[in-house]
Parts: sequence; structure tokens; C-alpha cells
Amino acid sequence: MLGILAGACGSDNAAPDAMPDAPPRCDPSAPFAAPVPLDGLNTTLDDATARLSPDELTIVFTRRQTSALYDLYQATRASRDAAFGSVELLATVNSVNSEVWPSISLDGLTLAFDSDRGTPGMFRIYFAKRATTAERFAAATAVPELMVREVNPLLVNDHALYFTSVVRTGQGLEDIWRAEINVNGMVGTPAAVLGGVNSPAEEVAATLTEDELRIYFRRTVGTEPDIFTASRSTVNDGFGASTPVPGLSVANVNEVPSWVSADGCNLYLYSDAPGGAGLSDLYVARRGEP
Repeated sequence: MLGILAGACGSDNAAPDAMPDAPPRCDPSAPFAAPVPLDGLNTTLDDATARLSPDELTIVFTRRQTSALYDLYQATRASRDAAFGSVELLATVNSVNSEVWPSISLDGLTLAFDSDRGTPGMFRIYFAKRATTAERFAAATAVPELMVREVNPLLVNDHALYFTSVVRTGQGLEDIWRAEINVNGMVGTPAAVLGGVNSPAEEVAATLTEDELRIYFRRTVGTEPDIFTASRSTVNDGFGASTPVPGLSVANVNEVPSWVSADGCNLYLYSDAPGGAGLSDLYVARRGEP
């Protein structure tokens, strides 16, 4: 049958038709709809800092225990529109102290997170590795190139780490920084994110698209924390002016971005908005269809 079809086209050398591009799943200029809770994950305890795999089928997040300490968990689902299944404790990387802000590399082989296992109350960034995604992560080690009180790690792609620093000289009390990661997994010299992101206010929780052209973060002006966003044309440019995200900057509600899909259609966050299951809960905000 393949030979017959090729002959019918009039040439044995005819090139196959290119596969059409998949249609976008959202209008990238549309506002985000109201956040909806992530089914199957939220509890009466605090659930926060969710990050996902690129296909949005695996999620890692933080849950506060009744002891007031935090541990890391993961869950999976069959499709990105389905509810997540059973939650699993990441036992090989948790400790008797707190672990928060997990982030999985694109290949699934590196897990970055914060822990205060060195000195209680003093968090820093750790990496845990594994050889294949079928294995559990090995014991974690502190990232030697970074300092205590550098937190909120985000492995946005295979070569960039974003984080929040309290100890480096920046524009405010807390600022967002970026460091290159080389092929050996070594972290390079950090640089403050340029443009309209850092300010004399507090900026934390950098959340970027994989191409690093759109950023979401939490800025606290006075006592009011809100989600802001900014964009740029290339990774060599500084970000433009940042603005509050409509619908995700609600007065008297603490909303914190944690992960955004590569196409910018789904923004994951946690919030203490009234009506949730616990003090803080996991949500996703979706843009409208094209």
C-alpha cells in the first residue's frame, strides 16, 4: 500500500507533507481566569510551592506537618486536565528539619529545594540527583556556590537557576538572581535579574517560562504581597516594567506564583484565600482558549 500511494503522487521522490503545527491551547494575550484548587492535593494542612514537569503530569510540592515542619511530596496524573493521584512523600530527600520549594530539572534527574537542616531557621539551596527517572533521588547536598539565606530555587531549563537572595547586595531586602548551570551541574557566578523586576520592595518566588522571556514573582509593597509579571524580547535583554497580574493580585490575600507552563497558558500558585482547605492551598489559573 505504501508503494501504491507513492506512485499515485507522480514521483518516487516526493517529500512527505509536513505535519501541521498543533494549535495553541490558549490565547497568550487573554487574562487568567480565577484560580481553581488542584483536586486531590489540598488538605487541612498547609500545601504550597508546587512545581511541575514540562508535561504537567508530575508535581512536587511542600506540605506542613502537624509538627510545624515542612516536607516534600510528589504526585502524578494521566493527563494535564485530570486530578492528581495519590501523594507520595519524597522520603530520600526529606530530613528531620524543613524542606520547601522543590524544583525538578527538565530531564527529571535533579531536584533543587530549600532546607534548614544545617541550622534550624536558616535555609539554603540543596541539590539531589538520580541516574534515571525510575529511581529515587539520592541524598541531597548543599550547593556550594550559593550561600545561606539564598532560597526559592527554580530550575527553569537545562542551564539556568533562578533564586531569591537576602544576603547579596541588591535593590531591596530580597531580590531575584540568576546563575548559569554548566554541563557538569556546577553553578556559575550569580547576577541580579536586570530590568523592571527587582526594586526597593521585596521580590521573591521567581517563576519563568522555559524560554526565560516571561517572569512572574511576588512583590510586597508595604504589607501587601501581590503577583507581578514582566517580559522581555530576548534573554540578553533586561525585563520591561513589571505590572500586577489582573485577578491574581487580590487585596489582603497572599498569592505566590510557583510554576508556569512553557506556553504561558497555566500558572500554578498557592494562596491563603478564604474558602480553602487549609491555611494555604495549591491552585492553577488558566488563560482563555484561542
